[in-house]
Amino acid sequence: MKADASIRCHDGDADCFRMEIVSGVLRGKEGAAELFTVLRAIKDLQPSVNASTGTHVHVRVGVPPRVPRVPRVPRARARGGGGAGGAGSP
Repeated sequence: MKADASIRCHDGDADCFRMEIVSGVLRGKEGAAELFTVLRAIKDLQPSVNASTGTHVHVRVGVPPRVPRVPRVPRARARGGGGAGGAGSP
């Protein structure tokens, strides 16, 4: 937890804490599980919120996964109807 002076308390709220939760780098499934555990714990505290409060998470995207190449499907030729070079042409 770290002090955050940008948080505005409601008037007369003696229980207001101007703090933010800061974590180290979270990785993989374990990191996601830890993040959701913390978010559930915050929710259980039923915090007061206003325009100066919120939740944000920084996400670093690494090298994108390799996408397999989709094979090309040849276009079907027009059939019948007499188009240029089509099956119905003389």
